[in-house]
Amino acid sequence: MISALMELGAYSLKEKKISLADKTDILAQAPIRILKDSENENIVIFLNFKHSDDKYQFIYQNLDLREYKPEDISSYLYRRGSSNGVNFTPAALVTDLLQKTYPNKIKHWFDNNKENTSPLIAGISKSFIGFANEIESDLKELSINKKNKYLLTITIDGKYIGEFEEFRELLVSQAIAKYQEVANKNSNCSLCGHEGEVYGNAFPFTFYTLDKPGYIAGGFNKNEGWRNFPMCLNCVLLINEGKAYVEEKLEFRFAGLRYYLIPRTIINDFKVMDELMKLINFRQEQKISVNKKTKCIVEDEEDILDLMDEVDDYFTLNWFNQSLSFNKA
Repeated sequence: MISALMELGAYSLKEKKISLADKTDILAQAPIRILKDSENENIVIFLNFKHSDDKYQFIYQNLDLREYKPEDISSYLYRRGSSNGVNFTPAALVTDLLQKTYPNKIKHWFDNNKENTSPLIAGISKSFIGFANEIESDLKELSINKKNKYLLTITIDGKYIGEFEEFRELLVSQAIAKYQEVANKNSNCSLCGHEGEVYGNAFPFTFYTLDKPGYIAGGFNKNEGWRNFPMCLNCVLLINEGKAYVEEKLEFRFAGLRYYLIPRTIINDFKVMDELMKLINFRQEQKISVNKKTKCIVEDEEDILDLMDEVDDYFTLNWFNQSLSFNKA
């Protein structure tokens, strides 16, 4: 399955025309998943700042709402952090706007970055804190529809944070720093064999974890956890991209549970993957059309089983959730 995720990651990058060197675009996550049959709105709340006379001082202007656009993911520059801490950038998916998201995810992020080595980030952080009362007042007047999904972030002079190299570099450096908590500078990647720095805590699915000593090889020492599953940065990026692709396009329901369908081509050919994805997308569009007409919710098991009969013997199809997985070769 891991090799299949890497293949999907490479396929996704080829579709997007993104190179492995574009680390920021790979690490930036989609904050909102677009459901094709959903009637709810997806909205970005922007807190707008502009430069003052001083190069690194900023003035808060206003708040405005705009439609969320999947093609702007690299500009939103969102990446989840810990559940109780800040994210990697000042962009957060709204849960409880005034009690949780704004104070814990946004305001606290700027509190943490007032002494950042980047003059731009330090300057906007200090300015944000200086205008905290005005910002909170505007947010209190905002009407939130709980059926909709919201992303809260900022702009500077009309530009998204992902348009500033300082924020892009910060995202990459913080992500790598997180991986380096369990790392070795001179070892071999277990996936591609590359010799160099490898990480032991970078796999994005939660069924692999080093949070309990019993899971760690080599004397139960977390610092030695890289021995369990060493991965180089390129393989980490491919797996991250593969996971994002699966979550966006290959999620199904089977027997009442949510599953990911993870294909792997036997001959490692992107043209073959193209054909499979066209078939999957066609079936998904057909199902959505039927559901809208009948106004009912249909499980995916029959669709998946039919798909397995339809594809030639060029694939391994894995059905995966966090606790169970099935395979059809």
